[in-house]
Amino acid sequence: MDVKKLRDWVDKHNIRNRALEAFWLNLNTYKLEEPEQFDELFWDYDKDYLKILIEDFSLHIKSLE
Repeated sequence: MDVKKLRDWVDKHNIRNRALEAFWLNLNTYKLEEPEQFDELFWDYDKDYLKILIEDFSLHIKSLE
């Protein structure tokens, strides 16, 4: 696969920001839907101290057969 094309696609479709938005949506949904479990796992949670790193992007294609 042409890695440059994948990088261009990631840039064109703003994948990094979309991934971050999806992360926050899922984390906040989890916090609302499972508050006890969230507090047990993230007892000292403070959004201001959370740093999110996106290191890799990959493309996975599954066969429908």
